[in-house]
Amino acid sequence: MVNKSYLIKFNKFFLPFLLLFLVFFLVSCGSMKTNKDHFEKIDKFVNKRSFDTAATFLVAAKDLSYGEKDRVLYWLDLGLLYHYQGDFNNSNLMFENAEFAIDDLYTKSISKGAGSLLLNDNALDYSGEDYEDIYLNVFKCLNYLGLKKIDEAFVEIRRINEKLTLLEDKYAKITEEYNSNKDNKAEIKPGTSQFHNSALGRYLSYLLYRNENDIDGARIDKGKIDEAFSLQPELYNFSNPITDSIFLVPDTLVAINFISLFGKGPEKFAYDLVVHTDKDIIIIYSSDGQDKKQLDAINWPGVDKGLHFKLSLPRMEKKHSNVNRITIELDGKEVSEFKIIESIENVALDPVNKSAILNLYPNPSDGIINIETDRNYTVIVMDITGSVIGIVNVDSSTKTIDLSNRHKGLYILKFESDENTFETKVIVK
Repeated sequence: MVNKSYLIKFNKFFLPFLLLFLVFFLVSCGSMKTNKDHFEKIDKFVNKRSFDTAATFLVAAKDLSYGEKDRVLYWLDLGLLYHYQGDFNNSNLMFENAEFAIDDLYTKSISKGAGSLLLNDNALDYSGEDYEDIYLNVFKCLNYLGLKKIDEAFVEIRRINEKLTLLEDKYAKITEEYNSNKDNKAEIKPGTSQFHNSALGRYLSYLLYRNENDIDGARIDKGKIDEAFSLQPELYNFSNPITDSIFLVPDTLVAINFISLFGKGPEKFAYDLVVHTDKDIIIIYSSDGQDKKQLDAINWPGVDKGLHFKLSLPRMEKKHSNVNRITIELDGKEVSEFKIIESIENVALDPVNKSAILNLYPNPSDGIINIETDRNYTVIVMDITGSVIGIVNVDSSTKTIDLSNRHKGLYILKFESDENTFETKVIVK
């Protein structure tokens, strides 16, 4: 992939001071989409900056490419296109529709079936990823700034902070519903949110306070930006571009802030494991939505024909940008280079670990599974029948579970510690 360098050029001699540089990955909504041709066409229009054409095409293809379950995704996609088109009022209308629907669907998901949400989140209406719910308020804030509605922009920043605060409560309710389900076989406990403070949101808040000449409020947000980088290193694995020099603007100069958005957010896919029975035999195969691959056939005398079970394992994949750097030129001379303050990719891929502080990869795998955790666990390895085939102790160092000599198919890993017990499923392909 070829790296590209982009320039923003200015020729006005009275531009005295270029203050800050902000880059983050543009949201690419992450549902499990099946009609790829439609979205590829829209991407081509967007790459040509033909946002009005892309929006018109999206609206015309709504019934073809968005089902009733995908209405949140439709509003998010259209809201983004209207934003880049400069139609800020309609953009906010679409984001408001999405935000209301996300809240409504979350409430319904608690009563409708937490089990479906945890095991196969494509079984319910698409209610948006956590990062989409949060960043739609970022775009609403930018829209209001474009409309010169400062008070409304402040409200959207506060909504970001409120949603981040409520993330842990959200998954506490989901796990409570799951644990109370009569079909539940093991108790799980909610984990802690790794994303509780957005440097991007705090930076926008800082700009708004500075615009109001509220230096104390601006300094508080500067401190919150520092906390975001120091307390969330998994999400902010790059240098903090915000320094105290942002307050050292002489009265004789004007501070001008530039925001640059580039790239695409990760895309969500479903990896399906299907168990089907024939007379006295269990057949296991996998599917990525296009191709099916038989993993195993197990002789099982007495099993009836016609049983069918499908488990969808959602996964996120990064869609890397070919933009290497973005610079600012003044009168033909480079004066600044943009620095990253937030990566939506990082936030989207790991906003909340719903079970524990645990990283298990790859899944699916060829049998070699790596486990990273900052806790001590006893891992009980079981096959699809629930029979124990091994026990492994893991701690803060990376451990490996080797299933490469086992049959291809589904395995259950039961993690036990003094603090909690939970299960996860892995696929050996």
